[in-house]
Amino acid sequence: YRENVLVNKPIVLKGNVSNVPMIDGMGGTGITVYASGATVKGFYVTNSSIGIDVEADNVNATKNTANNNKNLGIYIGNSKKCNVTGNMAESNVNDGIYLYWSNQCNVSGNTVCFNGNDGIYLISSPSMVFTSMVRAIIR
Repeated sequence: YRENVLVNKPIVLKGNVSNVPMIDGMGGTGITVYASGATVKGFYVTNSSIGIDVEADNVNATKNTANNNKNLGIYIGNSKKCNVTGNMAESNVNDGIYLYWSNQCNVSGNTVCFNGNDGIYLISSPSMVFTSMVRAIIR
């Protein structure tokens, strides 16, 4: 799908497991979540500035792939108690997973590799739980 998806209600946005839907963000943000309590699960997001942009509390982003985005794979900003689990963030121009002013988030079971800058990047984000696989390119 060539579009930019906006989640502004606490819904479960779930892709088909056997035929994962692809979101081509066309240079904009692939999926933006502004609703607390929302879930984004099972999408492949590419060709976006940010693959998945979460700016709400208690959001679940799980089993997604953020690949080949022009800036960030998955962004969690100004959020609390989010779960970022079981995702793949690879080959994004800057960072795979970026947390900014977020608190008490669970970032676990993700695979982060081949991103241009950092696999997982934190700014002022205390009380985190991390258990993700990070692979890097050694230059």
